[in-house]
Order: sequence, then structure tokens, then C-alpha cells
Amino acid sequence: MSAPVEIRVEKRFRHPPERVFDAFLDPARVGEWLFHTPEGVMERTDYDPRPGGSFAIFERRGRELARHFGRFVEIERPQRVVFDFWVDEAPDEPTRVTVTFLLDGDGCLVTLTHELAPEWASYEERTSAGWSMILKGLASAMGDWTMAENWLDGLVGEWTYESHGVPDQPEHRRSGVEIVTRRGAWVVIESGDEYRFQIALDPKTGKATGDFIHWEHPTLWTYEGALASDGKLHLKSRGPSFDVEGEVCDYDDVFEIVSPDERRMAGRCLGPDGEWRDFTITRYRRRT
Repeated sequence: MSAPVEIRVEKRFRHPPERVFDAFLDPARVGEWLFHTPEGVMERTDYDPRPGGSFAIFERRGRELARHFGRFVEIERPQRVVFDFWVDEAPDEPTRVTVTFLLDGDGCLVTLTHELAPEWASYEERTSAGWSMILKGLASAMGDWTMAENWLDGLVGEWTYESHGVPDQPEHRRSGVEIVTRRGAWVVIESGDEYRFQIALDPKTGKATGDFIHWEHPTLWTYEGALASDGKLHLKSRGPSFDVEGEVCDYDDVFEIVSPDERRMAGRCLGPDGEWRDFTITRYRRRT
């Protein structure tokens, strides 16, 4: 009997092994990188990362439905994941894939070894390219997660701000100082005895939650939103209309870090015509 064809690919990550290992086994985001192609559309991402657990990843690629299956054999955090792999629902003999995660300086070296059946030897180059693309996709996805994780840190510090309405009216201009601190998963934004704003951002999903209290008003504003691909944080809420007493309105506060020393916030509301319009603009300059 011929020996299996061993395919080996490596990829260095700038994250520690624990973080890469956890990302590799995260069911919530596996569809962003595992067997994902740039033009493909994921249709199924069942992923049960435990010894004996299985996965089924289906991606629509034009008229073709690419189907990938596997079953986890070993999981040793954060060093090693072993799974059997096949592309048909009922394979005669699955092939074995081993992934190791080794500390490499301040990062991690991921090595993936696939024992390809001898009858598939002609697919060696294609399979190697596929696994390389998958590891590259994981690294790219983790880069996005890092952006989300670091975004809130960019707010921390002491800032001066100037705000005006849209259209600009002198009586609606205001200025002051904000103190932004990091407390675990949250940042807390406070402006003296005027208001307090709290925001949490999930580094894996980019989803955000928060709440806002202005000490002179009885409304507790609650927010849900997300960090967009352009780096802007959108926090949406629903609350009392500023224009019509007794009515409510949908709001979208858009936060943008322009540079390490400058940021911007645009408050928007949804008009009766279904269009968003700015009603306030605030610009911030870093003091510390």
C-alpha cells in the first residue's frame, strides 16, 4: 500500500498561540476564513470544535456548491488540533489534518499538515495552495478583530471638544473637556457633571453596545451598533424626537478616529422621508 502524500504549509501570525488557537476554533466566525473564497457565498457553517465533534462548511461558488466535512479527533489548547477531513458526505476513507500552534517570538507559527491519500497525489499542489489561502484568510480575519479590539483604546485620554448643530446656530454651540478611561471591555466617557457615556465593543464580532446619560435629562439612551469596515463606529438608538414633542425617532451616532490626536462624532436622525440627516457635529482634540 502506498504511503500518504504529506502536504505541509506554514503561516506566521503576529498574535500569541492562545489567541490564534481560539480563533481557529471559534464557531461564530469560521465562515469568514475556513474554505472561504473571495467570490463565494457561505450557505452553511456547522462547527462543533470538541473531540468527536464535526463540521460541515458549504459555500456557493457560482453554480457549484463546495461542501467540506470534518470530525475533530484531538484538541490540545493551545498547541494542537487534529481532525479528519473529507469532501463527500460518505467518504470511503477520510484524510488526516494536523494543525500546530507554536510560540514564535512575539507571535505564533502555525503549521498545517495534511496526509493526502495516494490516489489524490495529483492534487498535491492545488491542495497546498488551498490550505495556504485558508491560513491567510484566518490571518486577515484576525487583523479585522484586532482593529475592533484596538479601536476603543484609541479613545482613551483627555480631550477638548467643540460641538455645533446642523445647521450651525450659535445658541447650540458648546465646548468642554472629556475624560475617557478603559475599564475591562468598556470605555467610560465623562464630561464633568454634564454626561456619562459607556461603550463596549466585542473584538470578535465588531458588535457594540452602550448607554448614555445626560444628568439634566431623565432619558437613559441605550445603543447597539457595529464597527464598520471603514473604521467608523455606528451606535444606533431610539428615543424622544428633538423636533416634535411626544414622538420618537431613530438615531445613529457615528464615531470616527481621524488620527491619534483627533476624532469626530456626527449625530444623525432618520427623517420622515427615510433619509438620515446630521443634526450635530462634535470635533475632539487630544490633550493627553
